[in-house]
Amino acid sequence: MTDAKPTGPVRARMAAAPNLSRGESAVALWVERHFDTLPFATAADLADGAGVSEMTVGRFVKRLGYENFKAFKSEISKEFRQSDPVSQVQRERRIAVADVTDAELQEQLRRELDAIVEVYQLATTETWRAAVDVVAAARTVNVTGFQGVKGMAMDFATRLKYARPGARFTDGRSGNWSEIFIEEPETSCVIMVDVVPYAHDSVKIADLCRQRGIPLIVVTDRYSAWPRRYTPHVLSVTTATNAFLDSTSGLSALLGLFLNALTARLGREVTDRLQAMGELTRHFDPFTYDPDSRDRPLPNIDETQT
Repeated sequence: MTDAKPTGPVRARMAAAPNLSRGESAVALWVERHFDTLPFATAADLADGAGVSEMTVGRFVKRLGYENFKAFKSEISKEFRQSDPVSQVQRERRIAVADVTDAELQEQLRRELDAIVEVYQLATTETWRAAVDVVAAARTVNVTGFQGVKGMAMDFATRLKYARPGARFTDGRSGNWSEIFIEEPETSCVIMVDVVPYAHDSVKIADLCRQRGIPLIVVTDRYSAWPRRYTPHVLSVTTATNAFLDSTSGLSALLGLFLNALTARLGREVTDRLQAMGELTRHFDPFTYDPDSRDRPLPNIDETQT
């Protein structure tokens, strides 16, 4: 007696698939975590992300009842063209006020840690290395961000400036983003940080970068796969941890780890850059308090009046 051929949506087939091998299970986990990106993923993307061979990906889709990867992608695209109530539930959950019970806190901690672990797994992929290559090769790195994560983009740009020249935060204050599209675009790249609900300018910047051949790295969440229409350099992380308006833990870990990867690639140049930045800091003395000093940051008001 042979097993019945799996039917139904992709996720239902995965849940019902019996006795997956270790490699096939790795593919299933990657698919579940990156489901929103699947319409734009290739078999090589799945293999790279799951750490398996493309042959294993082929066996996996056949275990789900598809003739080949092309048939699997066709079904995925069909599902995305239909309404997805699960995604709507996820979006509504972002603004739900959580019950701060011990059990809820433990579950949220687990989700936060899973998101960070995913970032470190992402850092071992070709997608990650390709993004690092782009930034390392660019003469100018324009960093931008929107909404609540704009501050994270500004912080990353400042830290990157300590590691290499040509890094700057760009906010489109000119009204036409000339900093990106007119000032030496042939030797620059863009790092854009944005999350749901995505800014109109994000899509417009991505579209013009694609049209003009400007390399674009997008750091984002996993609610939508729209950036993959414009660039292969998409670094996405889970933000849905049951926190109000989502969590930024994974995004923060991603940006910090990406900066580490860049400094490792630049090597001695970073040390020389830090020395030069340190000399300027000592000259301008912009900081009022050294945590390692026993001196108070400001004099006692009573002492100044005696």
